Amino acid sequence: MTYYAVLDTNVLVSALLRWDSNPGSIIVESLTGSIIPLLNEEILSEYREVLKRPKFHFKPFIVTPKEMLDILESCNH
Repeated sequence: MTYYAVLDTNVLVSALLRWDSNPGSIIVESLTGSIIPLLNEEILSEYREVLKRPKFHFKPFIVTPKEMLDILESCNH
């Protein structure tokens, strides 16, 4: 079954900080097509603004925030 969902920014941040978590599982399901993220420019803008915050210190060898946004955006089409 396919689900459509708006992914809260906190889910995205939590997944990027820790893939082996419930939010990480949600993102994996989005990448495999089980969950189709519902996105618009306001949501993407919020994602971009929050993911740029220096306090998160994302490790680029996992997935960069920009790559994650590109991937999620491609799942939406």
